[in-house]
Amino acid sequence: MAAEASSPNAVDGADEMLSFLRRSLWIGTVALAGIAASVGALFLAKEWSTRWALHARDVSRLARDARALATDRETGVRGYLLSGDTTSLAPEVAARAALGRELDSLIALTADNPAQQARARAVRDAVVHWEESYETPTLARAERTRGSTESPSDDLAGKALFDRIRGAIGAFLSTEDALYAERVRLEETFLRAALALVLGEILVLGGVLARLQRRAVSQAVDLGQHQRHLTDQAVELEEQAEALGARGVELEQQTGEALAMARQLEASNRDLAEAIAKSDLAREEARAADERYRLLVEKLPVGVVLQDADGRIETSNPAAERILGLTSDQMLRRSVLDPRWGVVREDGSPFPGDELPAIVSLRTGKPQSNVLMGVRRPDDSLAWIEVNAQPLFRPGEGTPYAAVLSFADITARRQLEQQFRQAQKMDAVGQLAGGVAHDFNNMLTAITGYSGLLLDDLETGDRRREDVDEIKKAANRAAVLTRQLLAFSRQQMLQPRVLDLNATIAELQKMLGRLIGDDIDLATQLDPALGSVKADGGQIEQVLMNLVVNARDAMPQGGKITVETANVELDDEYARKHAVTRPGAYVMLAVSDTGVGMDSETQARIFEPFFTTKEPGKGTGLGLSTVYGIVKQSDGHVWVYSELGRGTTFKVYLPRVEEVAENADLSESAAPSRGGTETILLVEDDEAVRGLALRVLRRTGYTVLEATTGVDALRICADAGATIDLVVTDMMMPEMGGRELAQKLAEVHPRAQLLFMSGYTEEAVRKNGFLEPGVAFLEKPFTADGLRDMVRQALDAANLATA
Repeated sequence: MAAEASSPNAVDGADEMLSFLRRSLWIGTVALAGIAASVGALFLAKEWSTRWALHARDVSRLARDARALATDRETGVRGYLLSGDTTSLAPEVAARAALGRELDSLIALTADNPAQQARARAVRDAVVHWEESYETPTLARAERTRGSTESPSDDLAGKALFDRIRGAIGAFLSTEDALYAERVRLEETFLRAALALVLGEILVLGGVLARLQRRAVSQAVDLGQHQRHLTDQAVELEEQAEALGARGVELEQQTGEALAMARQLEASNRDLAEAIAKSDLAREEARAADERYRLLVEKLPVGVVLQDADGRIETSNPAAERILGLTSDQMLRRSVLDPRWGVVREDGSPFPGDELPAIVSLRTGKPQSNVLMGVRRPDDSLAWIEVNAQPLFRPGEGTPYAAVLSFADITARRQLEQQFRQAQKMDAVGQLAGGVAHDFNNMLTAITGYSGLLLDDLETGDRRREDVDEIKKAANRAAVLTRQLLAFSRQQMLQPRVLDLNATIAELQKMLGRLIGDDIDLATQLDPALGSVKADGGQIEQVLMNLVVNARDAMPQGGKITVETANVELDDEYARKHAVTRPGAYVMLAVSDTGVGMDSETQARIFEPFFTTKEPGKGTGLGLSTVYGIVKQSDGHVWVYSELGRGTTFKVYLPRVEEVAENADLSESAAPSRGGTETILLVEDDEAVRGLALRVLRRTGYTVLEATTGVDALRICADAGATIDLVVTDMMMPEMGGRELAQKLAEVHPRAQLLFMSGYTEEAVRKNGFLEPGVAFLEKPFTADGLRDMVRQALDAANLATA
């Protein structure tokens, strides 16, 4: 019964043992499969990590190479703009094609990441936009303006466009670095999890084996009677255990390999850290490039300001602060519509706010070029500037978020233009005045001449002599006006000699003292080492007297007049600020007063003929215009400096010469004989003047041949058999002038003397407006006695020369 009872227990125990073994085998198999799967996953992870690391390195390398090539292009363009040397474009030319290839490769490599591929395309779009909007037009303008002073481009606009490229590449690299870091973190997490899983599976397998061993021992004790039946099974189980142990050894080896792979990943991480360090160095170099660009903007001679979308100034360079007379703090956040700017148009009218270049550029999104305006400085002076405005856009936006204004200070240039226009106006008025004076002189010559002949014919007690005297006096007063007009128009004849202005002032000082009266002090400050000038002495005396009289009239309550001389050097800077002035060595004559002074409007017209600030009947308005004409005809310059209530200074600059001043011949010549029998050729195109001269000379006893033109005179000389002793000729005539006639007559009648007449000389005499030494000259209008005297002097001088 016992044997029969134990048999079911043994069977139950065997079944239970079989069931346990089955469960243990199933768990072990699952554990082994899990270990195998984990090891396979580790190998796959290693291979995938290696491929991905290489791919990430290629992407980062391409992005950094693209950034370096873009920087080379921008550096080449800026170098060319700064130096104008085409060799500076070598880096840009070399990088142009390479940059496109690098960006295409970058787009292809990022196909597995649509977001990164979009960023790569954004980099390429930014480069294309920089090329089309800045590089290509800038290089074209630089080529057109090479060799000139024109600014070829708007560098700040180019910087904004290149910053867009730099920002796009930086965003791409930052995202790539973040992706790389995230993937490394996930890989490390996966590796740790895989290793933990393998170790857990090994522990599970060990636990199963330990439990199986304990259960086997327990079953061996309980089922000793079944030992023989289970021996084969035990041996088989032991073989399986040995196989599992061998498998465990393999798993340990694989674990060692996984640890080796982990060490390789650590080495890869160190390489990545070095790459990041190099990226930091590149960013530092980029910051250094930005600093160089900032210094370039700060050193620009033109003003540059950045304004936000509301027209408020965000930043400015030193040139802008200098031109506008404000500090950077004062300009910060100030709106272009601020009324303190006091912006005006070229004609002086207020500049509407909605037409300001910055406002128009922000409103339309279009650049504004070369807009001229005046801006009021804090000291109330007006700065004239030429403004350019450039709108700035963010990628993908059509509305400007800011505008860059650049402007040049053209205040000095406008002043020179105003001076030049004034000089042109004075020349035009001078030509008109000279023409009037010329025609008027011919008429006055006839009036004074014929009135003189009437006086000669009338008896001493004839009551008509008084009327003729009044006609002659009126004609003489008119002649004074015409001489002043000719002096202003620089069309009078001068007889220059080397002068010492100090001596001229000393000779006139007593007379000037009588002119100005006792209530005005006359002081002189004369340079003892004063250089010489070459000018007409009588005309320079006229200049000095006119300036002193003008100063006297500006001080009705008395005051002080100072006459000063000095040697001065007018340099290129002075010439740039004063139109039609040539740099060089000059002698300065200055006349200053402490009178009422003049405003700017009066100063602008002070040298115009017939312009006067005096009451009607108190002056002709020709005094200062005469000064202007004499100084200009002497190759000099005259400038006025005046302030209301603080007096006026006139400065005359005459070219300094190295010759020694001549002593004026003060001896009076003996009164010439008025009659003669010599043969005279009279050449005059004006019928009234010619008729007067013919009548006077024939009355005096001379044989007179008359001609209306130079060509007519040559014909008469060829037909005349007698010797011509004197040629009396007008200087300016149709067909042939007096000088050309004299040169041709010298070939036919070399001993004939010359007497020139002139009241007007036009362009030819303005170029050669000085008489040669020893040549006689008779100024129109002249009297009958004046003509007789000059003719006799010329003939007597010839007789003395041949004696």
